[in-house]
Amino acid sequence: SSNFNSKISLLIKYFKCTYAYWLKEIDPQFWFEEEAGEIPNKKKLQEIFNDISHKRIKQLDVQLTQLAQSKNIASRDILNDLMSLPGYNRIVETYRELPKRLFDAGIKSGRGNQWKVIFLFHIMNIADLSMIYEESLRDINRTLSWLIANENHRNIEELIQKTFSILKKQTELFPSTALNCMLNVGRGVYKTDERDLINFFTDALIDLGFQTPRISGVGNDWQIKANKTHLMNIRTWLELIELNPKWSTRLLSPLIIYLSLCGVFIKDTDLFPRDITRLLNSPIEPVYNLVKQLFRLFPVFFNDIGAEGRLRDTSTKIDEINRRKDVLIHFLRKQSHVESSNQILDFMEATLNFWKTGKVHFVEPFVPPSIYSQIDSKGPYIDGVRKVMQHFQEMGLTTFEDFVNIHEQKLKNYLGEISDASETDIEKVELAIHFYKL
Repeated sequence: SSNFNSKISLLIKYFKCTYAYWLKEIDPQFWFEEEAGEIPNKKKLQEIFNDISHKRIKQLDVQLTQLAQSKNIASRDILNDLMSLPGYNRIVETYRELPKRLFDAGIKSGRGNQWKVIFLFHIMNIADLSMIYEESLRDINRTLSWLIANENHRNIEELIQKTFSILKKQTELFPSTALNCMLNVGRGVYKTDERDLINFFTDALIDLGFQTPRISGVGNDWQIKANKTHLMNIRTWLELIELNPKWSTRLLSPLIIYLSLCGVFIKDTDLFPRDITRLLNSPIEPVYNLVKQLFRLFPVFFNDIGAEGRLRDTSTKIDEINRRKDVLIHFLRKQSHVESSNQILDFMEATLNFWKTGKVHFVEPFVPPSIYSQIDSKGPYIDGVRKVMQHFQEMGLTTFEDFVNIHEQKLKNYLGEISDASETDIEKVELAIHFYKL
């Protein structure tokens, strides 16, 4: 039938494309022999590479051509013969198994790990093996730890160079795996206690770049949308610095620059103070000034998760003033209670700017679309507080620094002079300033 013929035709095209692709790639055995140098048992190597060698794929391609030229092309026998040919998935599976087979083959000569990692690097450079990239990265990670502990200085530098050239291409796709690999390589390098090697590793690490916060607003699930690997990158670098702060000035300085230029995003649920404590407990005396500069950039606000004590009481009072009906203040309160972060300070400033100007766009980056659509630039929750803020401007309170520095009694005196706003609105602004100062 025509349906049967079209299936066979499709299969032939599929296998033709598959074999043509792998024949365009360099022969894996030839590549491996070039990279690995002298190999004691080439016969064993031929067995390992046989299924994906160019020689074998050419044989399969000839077999395919013969099947395609058969007179009885529409027979079930031809279909069965086609189905028995190794396709793309089977070739990928062979590539997946090869590092382990090379490791086993090289155990006697003491080169198993070296052979394994050489072929893992090859896998990472073949575009059509992308589905096994992450797994291969993890394998590189494990194997490198052993090699760094057992290889000589020159070989380690070469391994670091190859690893980081691969990581540079894959960091965007697999940031967590790449960072984990960097950390493990770093631990191994620091253990060698060779300063030149540590500097070589550090330069390679810095060259990879840094995961910035990339904050892009708040989703309707009330979660801040940010780069999840930003904090992991900070923690990776901090953990490496802790290993030998004195020899980590090359890493401390770029970290300070990155955080100064790109910002920091840390939630109090991330329990970041523990990371700070660990670094403080390491021998930081020789780099004390750099560590002090770094710590000034970290928003370590709370001892507990979520707003507690006066912070919680104040935010609750502001919300209760309008019986939780002011959607902006209700969201601000919930954010500070449940998942507080250094964004809260910026959010508070945006809210005060909105109250001062009546321009809603100030708060847009900090609230979900569903909340933003409910915020009015006029009405009972903004008109009164705008009058209070305008009075402040007339009295010379124009910057956030003015709010932070003003004495409590002086603030009360200013508020007492306001006659064209309700007591509720005056108290709301007073509490908001207290909340901001906390």
